[in-house]
Amino acid sequence: MKAILIPFTCAMLLACGNEAPKAQLAPLPAASAAIPAALFVAADIPGPKPIAEIKKTAKAGDTVVIRGRVGGKETPFVDGAAVVSLVDVATVISCGAMPPPHIRWDYCCTPEDELVASLATLKVADASGNPLMVSLKGSHGLAEFDLLTVKGKVLSVDGQNLIIAPEAIYDAGYDGDGKKGGTPVRPVD
Repeated sequence: MKAILIPFTCAMLLACGNEAPKAQLAPLPAASAAIPAALFVAADIPGPKPIAEIKKTAKAGDTVVIRGRVGGKETPFVDGAAVVSLVDVATVISCGAMPPPHIRWDYCCTPEDELVASLATLKVADASGNPLMVSLKGSHGLAEFDLLTVKGKVLSVDGQNLIIAPEAIYDAGYDGDGKKGGTPVRPVD
């Protein structure tokens, strides 16, 4: 009889509204911020320096200008965050003219030490320093292998990593002529 009474009592308590309190759900995060349109400029930015050189001389807070191609990884854009990697075009040549499975923007044919020395990360952040929670991919037409000139403040640099908060981005497109939709594969120089 006890075997029947215990499950029956539990069922009655639950049916009468005596259920365990539910966990409070965390509030949903605020809507994703948009990439500021003013970040993208119509004219090239003068005076870019090689990324490897900046890694050796810059300090956090310095204003720098770099030029690079969106790439250095198979997926250079961080999904859901305003973060992207750039490869210095002055020091590293793309393997885009090589036959598949090479991807023109991952620079997989470049020795790792050379690639690391020539990589920079752009992080578009909010006032707290956190990346905006929206991808840079597609923002103002931004795509893999686009040639960018960027002016920004160094957030951190340690010889291996260079993280820049961009203040201005000039997107010269695939061909470097400022027009989007150019030749997607740059021949090896």
